[in-house]
Amino acid sequence: MNPPAFTLSDPLLLALLAASGYTDIRYQKIYNALTLPALALGLILNTALGGAAGAKSGAVGFLVGFGIFLVIYLWGGIGGGDVKLAGAIGAIAGYPFIVPALFYSILTGGAMALIELVRRKRLFRSLKNILITVFTFFLPGTAAIPLDPEESLKVPYGFAIAAGTLWAWVEAHFFNHFLIL
Repeated sequence: MNPPAFTLSDPLLLALLAASGYTDIRYQKIYNALTLPALALGLILNTALGGAAGAKSGAVGFLVGFGIFLVIYLWGGIGGGDVKLAGAIGAIAGYPFIVPALFYSILTGGAMALIELVRRKRLFRSLKNILITVFTFFLPGTAAIPLDPEESLKVPYGFAIAAGTLWAWVEAHFFNHFLIL
């Protein structure tokens, strides 16, 4: 399998990753003024460069990225900007690229959270909370112990998405394969 060719979408994708990673670390925010135009431009570029197949790839990429991260958002795991960022990445890079991009983003975010838990000496308490939550989920009639939002761990997940997507992009363009495809 040959590596994907560089396209006009690549600079847009890389600029989106750099800007969103920066704003998430610096301001703890991913701005709509960044993600929404990138989403629209991604769909337009995919359609212009690939016709109907490009439009389908961008649309499916958007739906996969947005949909998976919407579920995580509804569980309270990430912010709305992260969801829109994943959708914009999918619209720009298309399907199937969005699959390893999300996979590596989730790995990167998990590693960042684990490092932060160890750094704050909260790893074992957090694991206990997870086990209790899982236990109460599978046993009807038991009550979950609510978590204090003030104690919730915050990691710049937009940065994790940017880093994970960059990881997938480098792998696709320079190592001739995707790990999970």
